[in-house]
Amino acid sequence: MYSTVGFTGFPHIVRFHTPNYLKGAQVMKNISKELLKKYYLQQKLTPYKIAELIGVNHKTVRSYLKKYQIPMRTASEYNFLARKSHTNPSKKKLQSKLSIAGHSAFLCEGWHTEKTNAFYFCNTDPALVLLVLNMLKRIYQVKRVAVQIMAKEKTETKKLFDIFPEASFVVEKDRKTPIVRLRCGGKNLAREVIENSYRIITSLY
Repeated sequence: MYSTVGFTGFPHIVRFHTPNYLKGAQVMKNISKELLKKYYLQQKLTPYKIAELIGVNHKTVRSYLKKYQIPMRTASEYNFLARKSHTNPSKKKLQSKLSIAGHSAFLCEGWHTEKTNAFYFCNTDPALVLLVLNMLKRIYQVKRVAVQIMAKEKTETKKLFDIFPEASFVVEKDRKTPIVRLRCGGKNLAREVIENSYRIITSLY
């Protein structure tokens, strides 16, 4: 937001920064009931994770759950979902062709920094995404993986939705090529995949 203000007879451009709470309010209008039902009821994401995906405060997500009369989880349900999101793969599984290929792809294209709070993998090639997705499900026994297709227009993503019908759509106006993102687990899964990826690669030297 800009304004022209005169000082000593000369115009000056003054920039006003939009407060964070107003930014949240602008994004808040885009939270639909269908989106919350998909993330909260179907994919079993927490309000914190939904807020991270949408780009708002978790309190905003909770207020919309209440507005749409979507029942919040009980303490026992939350504790059940908070259990470990994966199993530790055996040495035999880690040495399988799927494991070697999947971990190699993750090492090249995934997010493998110590600061990551979940497992992330993005790519424009659906074959690579399917490879990593199968690795998560068969090697780590991950049951819930959030799949997002990001593109400028949804009309550009028909083939991707044919491959990933469970995916949600995210508009990115500046994106030239549609991309698929996987997100699952937490820090423990992310760190384990990172460590196993480097261990597998170094064993091939």
